[in-house]
Amino acid sequence: MPIRDDEKFCTHFLGDTKEESEGLLRAYDNDLTMLSNRCAMHTGLDKNDLKQEATIGLARARRDFEPNRSENFRIFAIYKIKDALREYVTMQGSNVRLPQYIKDAARLVGTLKKVMCKGVVLHPYASFTDIWEIACSSEVDKDIAEEINGIKTSIENLSSRSHTTITQLLERAEMSPFLNESSIDITYIDTIDGLSDDHKIDIIDSLYNRKMASELKDVLSEEDYALLYKRFVEEYTIRELAPKLGISPESIVVKTNKILKKLKQSKFGQKYENNKDTKETG
Repeated sequence: MPIRDDEKFCTHFLGDTKEESEGLLRAYDNDLTMLSNRCAMHTGLDKNDLKQEATIGLARARRDFEPNRSENFRIFAIYKIKDALREYVTMQGSNVRLPQYIKDAARLVGTLKKVMCKGVVLHPYASFTDIWEIACSSEVDKDIAEEINGIKTSIENLSSRSHTTITQLLERAEMSPFLNESSIDITYIDTIDGLSDDHKIDIIDSLYNRKMASELKDVLSEEDYALLYKRFVEEYTIRELAPKLGISPESIVVKTNKILKKLKQSKFGQKYENNKDTKETG
């Protein structure tokens, strides 16, 4: 099994006992096979290698699952399996030839998720097809709806030009090594205790506004501000930033969370809360 460097798993890889490990593998064997075969079909990579990587994803889910934050292990497991497959596809990027419309679809869904987060509470592990279905059925404010409809039209046009269904297009895009991972990082940001979606969006939006950005600079070090700016304005993925900063992708996620926590507790965060209270009582 091609375990990554420095990764630690249970004694029996998938569980604390041999019986637990074998039971989890049996329970998810169909999912592992289906997801790895689908990925093999989309990328041309060996399905047996992909199934090994999918199993690593399941082991990560078993290791990292926190019942106090979520009661649904299956959703978390599928997310981790897909993430492990995507990581392997990225590592094998020179052997994968994906057409431009797949890259465009991945980029569009990443943008769609960002826009939807302004008005819709998305499950942190929502798949691309989940995001599409929610975008088609959710009621949001007019301004947000116009943005969403524009992105949906672009995705529909890609589907038409590529002679594939939208579901097939989104499934391929989700496995793309060119996936914009800033949408994935929202998963980790959402785990911050006490940081509401509105507050998170307010902080990120401030990076785009020069006047408000100056307030962030008063609170953050140049290094911390630069990290947020590269992540959310320049839209570097965590794997693109990792070699630039000389730290692991996981460390970037942890560092980002700490910065956002710091902002929440700072005068910037207090100002935001005061403005929010004024609006609610006005």
